[in-house]
Amino acid sequence: GSRSLISTDLNFGSMGGFLSEQQLVYSFLNCMLFVPWGFLVYFNRREKSGLRDITMVILTSFLTSVFIETAQLITKTGFFELTDIILNTAGGLIGGLLALLIRHISISNRKRNMTDVRE
Repeated sequence: GSRSLISTDLNFGSMGGFLSEQQLVYSFLNCMLFVPWGFLVYFNRREKSGLRDITMVILTSFLTSVFIETAQLITKTGFFELTDIILNTAGGLIGGLLALLIRHISISNRKRNMTDVRE
């Protein structure tokens, strides 16, 4: 049978068998693809306000993924998959949260070092 160019199935590899294992790996890799993107978007923001930055990471990841999926649909070089948009956005969020954690640890260490110097 033919496959539609637009897939709205949410298959993250949750069913048994080889194909679902393959889909699970694909889903994991698709998510991890956007982790560096979220990390870079977070650190590229000028104001560091935590929640607003994470919101921008999510929005930027979502819009970038929609753009990629739409380009695949228009150029017929791939499939427009809702699953990809969700996983890419989740990967961007993970990257943004990792960046937030690293920033928080860095600030805590700096404050601790400043306290140590004063004593």
